[in-house]
Amino acid sequence: MPRTGTTFLQRKVFPNIDGYSYYGIPYTNYNQAFQKMMFMDDSLFDKDEFINEINKLEGDNIILSNENFIGQSLFYHHSNRTKIAQRLHQAMPNATIILYLRNQVDLLKSLYLISVGWKEHKTIDDFVWKKRTNYTVENYQKGRLDYGENEAYYSTFNSYEHLDGYIYNALITLYKNLFPKVEIILYEDFIAHPEKVQQRLEGIFNTAFNSTVTTSFTNKEVLNQGYNKNQANWLRRLNKWHNVAEDSNFKSRVLTKLKRLVINHIKSDKKLDFSDETLKFLKDFYKPYNQQLAKDFPELGLNEFAKDYLL
Repeated sequence: MPRTGTTFLQRKVFPNIDGYSYYGIPYTNYNQAFQKMMFMDDSLFDKDEFINEINKLEGDNIILSNENFIGQSLFYHHSNRTKIAQRLHQAMPNATIILYLRNQVDLLKSLYLISVGWKEHKTIDDFVWKKRTNYTVENYQKGRLDYGENEAYYSTFNSYEHLDGYIYNALITLYKNLFPKVEIILYEDFIAHPEKVQQRLEGIFNTAFNSTVTTSFTNKEVLNQGYNKNQANWLRRLNKWHNVAEDSNFKSRVLTKLKRLVINHIKSDKKLDFSDETLKFLKDFYKPYNQQLAKDFPELGLNEFAKDYLL
């Protein structure tokens, strides 16, 4: 999952593990074979092209990393999740899978704070898609024509985050059914016990980390920092001009400078959060799934972070 400490691992840890060759972003995101593997329909996909790309990679021990392997929302191809997992399995049936998870409420909040730095202009509450009504067969038979986006279980018209993609039970089961070894690491564990996660990774990679890697865990440098409440609100307002500015180099530069001014000069200790109504909506949705997750996979240690995972 994105926003789970993966950037730290991709920049500070994976490239520096002795005896391993690391291949990550941008290669695993923009290489043609990887692009087709993640996004191409089965009727067009050539599995041999991807397998040949994998076979070209140098190194006896290889690490591949990309958050898009499990999708970031339905709008950004969560619907491809099973297809991607199956294609990874075709190319590397004996691979060890490492999944990084974070409690859904904080993860969705963090995704918004990163998105608002780009071009997101919805409020944090509107960033999460909430099913409004259902268009039924009775509606159709009665000739009701006042349908639209609000009728959709999934909105595929705009870049909303859809809640189903963060039901971890299904994600874990998918990979466990395909691969012989699936390791799961919690973001909360990484924050609370970095030395424990370091030792866990050393066991997974069957090697003691060198001083470059161990120092990274000790320092626990924060990468991809989000924005405070005031910054997020100002950036959201400025982002409403994104479509206007992108057609002009001058306007685009002006907008970029204004956003940098916001980031560099608007300071606040206030953190952005969902409204009480949306927070309740999210908790009601994820609580039963996480309770089942803790029951099905007690080795995850969710009970230590019971408040975060709504147990």
